[in-house]
Amino acid sequence: MDRKKNFTAGFLRENPVFSLYLGLCSTLAITTTLNNAIGMGVAVIAVLIMSNVIISLIRNITPNEIRIPVYIVVIAALVKVIQMLIQAYAPALDESLGTFIPLIVVNCIILGRAEAFASKNGVLDSALDGLGMGLGYTCSIVIMSLIREVLATGMISFTNPFDAAQVIFELRLIPEDYVISLFSQPFGAFCTFACLAAALALGTPDKTAICMLAEEKEIVWDVVTCVNQKNFKDLKLFKEFLTEMGVKRWRLFTIFPVGRAAEETDLQLTNEQFTWMLNFIRYCRQEGKIHTSYGCEGFLGNYEAEVRDSIFQCNAGISTASVLADGSISGCPSIRANFHQGNIYKDKFIDIWNNEFKPYRNREWTRKGQCADCKMFRYCEGNGMHLYDDNGNLLFCHYNRIK
Repeated sequence: MDRKKNFTAGFLRENPVFSLYLGLCSTLAITTTLNNAIGMGVAVIAVLIMSNVIISLIRNITPNEIRIPVYIVVIAALVKVIQMLIQAYAPALDESLGTFIPLIVVNCIILGRAEAFASKNGVLDSALDGLGMGLGYTCSIVIMSLIREVLATGMISFTNPFDAAQVIFELRLIPEDYVISLFSQPFGAFCTFACLAAALALGTPDKTAICMLAEEKEIVWDVVTCVNQKNFKDLKLFKEFLTEMGVKRWRLFTIFPVGRAAEETDLQLTNEQFTWMLNFIRYCRQEGKIHTSYGCEGFLGNYEAEVRDSIFQCNAGISTASVLADGSISGCPSIRANFHQGNIYKDKFIDIWNNEFKPYRNREWTRKGQCADCKMFRYCEGNGMHLYDDNGNLLFCHYNRIK
C-alpha cells in the first residue's frame, strides 16, 4: 500500500466534507467561529486515530455479524473520554460545541473509515488513514469557519480554549458597517458549503468513486468505454488517466449502426480507425499496466487471441437471457426491442427458455448474405444477435472490417 497516497487522500481526493459529503450536520452547525472549528477538528482527529487503531487490532477476532455494533461501542467509549477531557480542561469550548461533541459517535466519517478501511488494514496504515481523514476534515471546517466568521463579524479571532478570557489574536478585516450577519445563520452555512463544494468539483475531475473501487481487493470490476469518433483520439490519454487512478481492467467496444446510432454516421469509426484500436488494445495487453480487452461483440479473426481473454461467442439465448422493463423475455437486452420470445407477465420463463430460444441455439438461418460463403461462419455463427435487423439481415460484420 502507498502510505503517502493513503495519508493524503483525505485532503482532496477523498476529502470527507467536500468530496464524500460526510459529517455535514456538525460541519454546517459549528463552523461559525475559528475556535469551534479547531476544537471540533482536534476531537475528530483524536477519535478517528484511536478508533481506527483499536478496530484494526480487533478486526480478526470480531464476528462479522456484530462488527457494526462493536465499532459503535468502541467509538462511543472514545467520544465519552474526549468529551470528559473537554469538559474538564476547556469548559468554554464544551459549552460552545454543546451536543455536537457526543454526536461524534454517529458521525459518518468515523464509522465509515472503521468499516471501509480499519477493518481491512493493519494498525499503522489505519492510524495514518485516521490522521489524514481527520486533518482533511479539520482543514475543511477551518476554511468554512474563517469565511463565515469574517463575513458575519468582519474579523478573525481566536481565544485560548483553556481560558476563554484570554484572546490570543484578533484581526479586523471588514469594517463593521459592511458585515453580512446572515453568514452566522444556517443560510450562511449552506451557502458557504455549496460554493466551496462547487469550486472543488469544478477544479478537480470527479474520480473519487473509481479511486475508492481501485483500492478494493475483493471486488472484480472494469471500466467500459464506448469508442466513437468523438473520443477515439483520446484513448491514449484516457489510458494514462485510468492507470493513474489504479484501475486494473479496461474494456472497450465500438458504437455500431443499430437503433438510433444508425442515424449518427459521424460517430462510426472508419475501418482504419477500428483496426488501429485493436492494435492499441494489443499493445496495452503487452505493456501490462492495465488489462485491456475488446467487448463481447463481433468475431475478430486473428485478433481474437490478442485482444480478448476468450474467443468470441454470442451467448444470447444459450447461457444468458433477459427480462426487459415491460416484461419482455429475450436472449439479451442488447437485441432490438421487437425481437422477443414472450412476456414474464403472461408466460413462464422456464417454458420460454426451453422452447422458444431455438433461433438463438441453431443459427443456420443466419447463413445468408455476406455470411453465406464465409469460411469463418463456423467460428462466429453469424456474429452477434444484436446486429440483425427486423428482417434477419446482418447489419455489421467486424471481421470484414479488418481482413
